[in-house]
Amino acid sequence: MLTKPSGDPSGLGGKRLTELFAAQQRFIGAMAGATAPVFSETWTSDRDLGAPDRRVLEVAVLLTRRQLNELATQTEYLLRIARNGQTESSTFFDLLQMVSAATSQDPRRFGGDSARMGALLPTFLELLPYRSEVLELTAKEWRDMQAQKQAYFIGRLQQKLQGYRRTEADQRQWVALGSNDAGEALALVRLEDLP
Repeated sequence: MLTKPSGDPSGLGGKRLTELFAAQQRFIGAMAGATAPVFSETWTSDRDLGAPDRRVLEVAVLLTRRQLNELATQTEYLLRIARNGQTESSTFFDLLQMVSAATSQDPRRFGGDSARMGALLPTFLELLPYRSEVLELTAKEWRDMQAQKQAYFIGRLQQKLQGYRRTEADQRQWVALGSNDAGEALALVRLEDLP
């Protein structure tokens, strides 16, 4: 049972957590091929439709401690490879293919010039309804990128990794929902913080 988080007199934090847990359960069920009755389906925009530069909603996903650790580990691999390949762009994707083959469940996902960097990241990211520069980046795009843009890209990836490590270390962000397994504890990660 969810309890009201301390410092939240309105109880809205607990209600949001309940809704997020329900969304996670639907996601897990969909991954397992199970279905649950649909109560409602809606859409929303995280931007003001009249002023698209204005953010009106912060979108986040629930990740287990294991998922966040896997994401941090794979992001760290990407950073190491990107730094090695920054001076020689073709090396970047050659190294990425080797790491992908060693760490991915399906090495065939990654091959050729159309290979995407997202193939190295955890597969659950591809199931989320969003697209990112990191997940969609191809070998050709990386080779065509100027050194300054590559450095900027690497810097942003480093910031994301630091954010994952901060979340992992901050015990206040983790909520255990009926499991004594610490790896199953959940934390919110903003969609914009995902690679």
